[in-house]
Amino acid sequence: MASLIPWRRKSSSLASEPSPRGPNEFFGMMNQMREEMNQWFDQFFNFSPMAFSTSNFMKSWGIHFDENPEAFTLEAEAPGFEPQDFSIELAGQQLNLKATKKFDAKGKKGTEGEGYQEWSQSITLPAEVIADKVEASYHNGILKLMLPKAQVAKGKKITVKSS
Repeated sequence: MASLIPWRRKSSSLASEPSPRGPNEFFGMMNQMREEMNQWFDQFFNFSPMAFSTSNFMKSWGIHFDENPEAFTLEAEAPGFEPQDFSIELAGQQLNLKATKKFDAKGKKGTEGEGYQEWSQSITLPAEVIADKVEASYHNGILKLMLPKAQVAKGKKITVKSS
Protein backbone atom coordinates (compact mmCIF):
# COMPACT_ATOMS: atom_id res chain seq x y z
CA MET A 1 0.00 0.00 0.00
CA ALA A 2 2.88 2.38 0.73
CA SER A 3 4.00 2.08 -2.91
CA LEU A 4 0.83 3.94 -4.01
CA ILE A 5 1.84 7.09 -2.13
CA PRO A 6 4.14 9.15 -4.43
CA TRP A 7 6.54 10.36 -1.73
CA ARG A 8 7.08 6.85 -0.38
CA ARG A 9 7.92 5.21 -3.69
CA LYS A 10 11.29 3.59 -4.07
CA SER A 11 13.42 4.73 -6.98
CA SER A 12 13.49 2.55 -10.05
CA SER A 13 17.17 1.77 -9.49
CA LEU A 14 18.36 -1.14 -7.39
CA ALA A 15 19.25 1.17 -4.52
CA SER A 16 16.74 1.25 -1.71
CA GLU A 17 16.80 5.01 -1.15
CA PRO A 18 13.49 6.91 -1.23
CA SER A 19 12.43 9.05 -4.17
CA PRO A 20 13.40 12.75 -3.94
CA ARG A 21 9.71 13.69 -4.07
CA GLY A 22 8.16 14.82 -0.84
CA PRO A 23 4.69 15.72 0.40
CA ASN A 24 5.15 19.39 -0.53
CA GLU A 25 5.79 18.53 -4.19
CA PHE A 26 2.75 16.23 -4.24
CA PHE A 27 0.45 18.93 -2.84
CA GLY A 28 1.97 21.46 -5.22
CA MET A 29 1.11 19.21 -8.16
CA MET A 30 -2.41 18.77 -6.79
CA ASN A 31 -2.85 22.54 -6.47
CA GLN A 32 -1.60 23.03 -10.03
CA MET A 33 -4.07 20.43 -11.29
CA ARG A 34 -6.91 22.09 -9.35
CA GLU A 35 -6.02 25.49 -10.84
CA GLU A 36 -5.99 24.05 -14.38
CA MET A 37 -9.39 22.43 -13.82
CA ASN A 38 -10.76 25.75 -12.53
CA GLN A 39 -9.49 27.48 -15.67
CA TRP A 40 -11.16 24.87 -17.87
CA PHE A 41 -14.49 25.32 -16.10
CA ASP A 42 -14.17 29.12 -16.25
CA GLN A 43 -13.49 28.95 -19.97
CA PHE A 44 -16.35 26.52 -20.60
CA PHE A 45 -18.96 28.45 -18.65
CA ASN A 46 -17.60 31.89 -19.67
CA PHE A 47 -17.07 33.07 -16.09
CA SER A 48 -14.18 35.45 -15.70
CA PRO A 49 -13.76 36.82 -12.17
CA MET A 50 -11.65 39.74 -13.36
CA ALA A 51 -12.69 41.49 -16.53
CA PHE A 52 -9.22 42.17 -17.89
CA SER A 53 -6.85 39.77 -16.24
CA THR A 54 -4.15 38.03 -18.22
CA SER A 55 -6.00 34.77 -17.91
CA ASN A 56 -5.93 32.02 -20.50
CA PHE A 57 -9.56 32.88 -21.23
CA MET A 58 -8.62 36.18 -22.84
CA LYS A 59 -5.70 34.62 -24.70
CA SER A 60 -7.86 31.84 -26.10
CA TRP A 61 -10.07 34.41 -27.86
CA GLY A 62 -7.12 36.38 -29.21
CA ILE A 63 -7.97 39.56 -27.33
CA HIS A 64 -5.37 42.08 -26.23
CA PHE A 65 -6.43 44.83 -23.83
CA ASP A 66 -4.35 47.86 -22.90
CA GLU A 67 -4.98 50.89 -20.74
CA ASN A 68 -3.41 54.32 -20.66
CA PRO A 69 -4.50 57.43 -18.70
CA GLU A 70 -6.75 58.65 -21.51
CA ALA A 71 -8.29 55.51 -23.04
CA PHE A 72 -8.62 51.75 -23.23
CA THR A 73 -7.52 49.98 -26.40
CA LEU A 74 -8.71 46.56 -27.43
CA GLU A 75 -7.50 44.37 -30.28
CA ALA A 76 -9.41 41.21 -31.15
CA GLU A 77 -8.55 38.54 -33.70
CA ALA A 78 -11.54 37.92 -35.95
CA PRO A 79 -10.29 36.73 -39.35
CA GLY A 80 -12.53 36.16 -42.36
CA PHE A 81 -14.94 39.08 -41.89
CA GLU A 82 -15.57 42.43 -43.53
CA PRO A 83 -16.10 45.69 -41.58
CA GLN A 84 -19.85 45.64 -42.32
CA ASP A 85 -20.16 42.16 -40.71
CA PHE A 86 -19.54 43.57 -37.22
CA SER A 87 -22.09 44.64 -34.64
CA ILE A 88 -20.55 46.46 -31.67
CA GLU A 89 -22.71 47.58 -28.77
CA LEU A 90 -21.76 49.42 -25.60
CA ALA A 91 -24.17 49.55 -22.65
CA GLY A 92 -22.59 51.11 -19.57
CA GLN A 93 -19.44 49.09 -18.94
CA GLN A 94 -20.61 46.09 -21.01
CA LEU A 95 -19.02 45.82 -24.47
CA ASN A 96 -20.59 43.31 -26.87
CA LEU A 97 -18.70 42.37 -30.03
CA LYS A 98 -20.36 40.24 -32.69
CA ALA A 99 -19.61 39.39 -36.30
CA THR A 100 -21.70 37.22 -38.61
CA LYS A 101 -21.13 36.23 -42.20
CA LYS A 102 -23.14 34.07 -44.55
CA PHE A 103 -21.57 32.87 -47.75
CA ASP A 104 -22.11 30.49 -50.63
CA ALA A 105 -19.43 27.84 -50.82
CA LYS A 106 -18.46 26.37 -54.16
CA GLY A 107 -16.23 23.37 -53.75
CA LYS A 108 -14.38 21.10 -56.09
CA LYS A 109 -16.25 19.11 -58.74
CA GLY A 110 -19.25 21.45 -58.76
CA THR A 111 -20.38 20.94 -55.16
CA GLU A 112 -22.24 23.88 -53.72
CA GLY A 113 -23.47 24.83 -50.31
CA GLU A 114 -23.98 27.62 -47.87
CA GLY A 115 -21.74 28.59 -45.01
CA TYR A 116 -22.19 30.59 -41.85
CA GLN A 117 -19.50 32.06 -39.66
CA GLU A 118 -20.08 33.80 -36.34
CA TRP A 119 -17.79 35.30 -33.72
CA SER A 120 -18.95 36.96 -30.52
CA GLN A 121 -17.50 38.17 -27.26
CA SER A 122 -18.95 40.06 -24.33
CA ILE A 123 -16.54 42.01 -22.14
CA THR A 124 -17.03 44.03 -18.97
CA LEU A 125 -14.89 47.16 -19.05
CA PRO A 126 -13.13 48.19 -15.83
CA ALA A 127 -14.49 51.78 -16.03
CA GLU A 128 -16.98 53.97 -17.89
CA VAL A 129 -16.10 55.16 -21.39
CA ILE A 130 -17.42 57.96 -23.61
CA ALA A 131 -19.68 56.02 -25.99
CA ASP A 132 -19.91 58.82 -28.60
CA LYS A 133 -16.13 58.89 -29.05
CA VAL A 134 -15.47 55.14 -29.40
CA GLU A 135 -13.58 54.36 -32.61
CA ALA A 136 -13.45 50.96 -34.31
CA SER A 137 -11.42 49.75 -37.27
CA TYR A 138 -10.90 46.37 -38.94
CA HIS A 139 -7.84 45.46 -40.98
CA ASN A 140 -6.20 42.11 -41.85
CA GLY A 141 -8.42 40.12 -39.48
CA ILE A 142 -7.82 42.39 -36.47
CA LEU A 143 -10.63 44.43 -34.93
CA LYS A 144 -9.25 47.48 -33.10
CA LEU A 145 -11.25 49.59 -30.66
CA MET A 146 -10.20 52.82 -28.99
CA LEU A 147 -12.42 53.52 -25.99
CA PRO A 148 -11.79 56.96 -24.42
CA LYS A 149 -12.28 57.02 -20.66
CA ALA A 150 -15.01 59.12 -19.10
CA GLN A 151 -13.81 62.04 -16.95
CA VAL A 152 -14.67 60.12 -13.77
CA ALA A 153 -12.49 57.17 -14.84
CA LYS A 154 -9.48 59.38 -15.63
CA GLY A 155 -9.17 60.59 -12.08
CA LYS A 156 -7.71 63.85 -10.92
CA LYS A 157 -4.22 64.55 -9.67
CA ILE A 158 -4.21 66.31 -6.30
CA THR A 159 -1.21 68.33 -5.27
CA VAL A 160 -0.17 68.49 -1.64
CA LYS A 161 0.79 71.90 -0.28
CA SER A 162 2.84 72.57 2.79
CA SER A 163 1.08 74.40 5.58
